[in-house]
Amino acid sequence: MTKYGLLFLALSTFSKLYSQTLNIDEIEILAQKMLISNEYSIEVIKVSKNIKNHKVALLSMPYREFPSIIIFKLDETEHWIRVFEGLSPGIQDKPSDLFDWHTSGLGIDFITDEDTELLFHHDKVTKIIEAMNESKSILIPYQNFFHFHTSDSLSTKEFEPYTIDKTGYFSFANQIFGQRYSVYPKDQCIMFDTPKTIDFSFDYVDGKYFIEAITENGQIWQYSFLEIDDQFKFLLEKQIRIKSGSEQW
Repeated sequence: MTKYGLLFLALSTFSKLYSQTLNIDEIEILAQKMLISNEYSIEVIKVSKNIKNHKVALLSMPYREFPSIIIFKLDETEHWIRVFEGLSPGIQDKPSDLFDWHTSGLGIDFITDEDTELLFHHDKVTKIIEAMNESKSILIPYQNFFHFHTSDSLSTKEFEPYTIDKTGYFSFANQIFGQRYSVYPKDQCIMFDTPKTIDFSFDYVDGKYFIEAITENGQIWQYSFLEIDDQFKFLLEKQIRIKSGSEQW
């Protein structure tokens, strides 16, 4: 485990498209830009209808710590912009066939100087995330640590970063798997593997956007949010609820 203090990296820009439809082919172009290596590819499995200038897409998973659901919003100049925060519904405590960046030495889990649980929209956390929004690094906060991975130093592929809010995953995992995660290391993501997302729905009800995702291992993840922030980075007033079998959290 490596501890870092302040991390200073430049901010990058988002891809934009002029298309009014934002079809599958166009989404695939934008999603491919998120990949850290040319060795991987993604498939756009499903795209939602346009709801109040928002669209949602379901992607195949190329490797761990990649969002299976990404969100787009139309800006005032009629550009579609990918939202920086992606979604990765589902937790499984057994290995998947997804590549883990730790095995290549390009992935690191680290804690900050304070031994406290991380809150995704806490100012300190968002500042670190934004500081890492650089073309050769991905930063994903968990409940007790940050996951970081980067491209090989010899790589010439530029990619566009993203983040995923996993700050509640330790608690979710204990609820889903009967407190089993209490005996696992709290400061490592090795036991947090990701099942495939097989379907989703997108809706707008009573002033909020709702995304419901179904995973291959039978979990239903429900996301609600009020809006996207003005910088197209984060989901405002986001809530996550989970159903697994007859239980709900």
